[in-house]
Amino acid sequence: MSGLGYREIGEYLRGEATLSEAVANIKRDTRDFVRRQYAWFRLRDERIHWFENVQVGEIERLLVL
Repeated sequence: MSGLGYREIGEYLRGEATLSEAVANIKRDTRDFVRRQYAWFRLRDERIHWFENVQVGEIERLLVL
């Protein structure tokens, strides 16, 4: 029960937060998690190459590289 959103939904179910507050907190925490993960992977492994805004048709071409 340590995944994203469990704590916030628990707060909502216990009446400690409104649904809109819980959703806003989940969105904030998810953005923070993504930012930390991106930084971790970017700094830790030089073999990882990030592709921004790749179109669906380009994916096969990139996989061949």
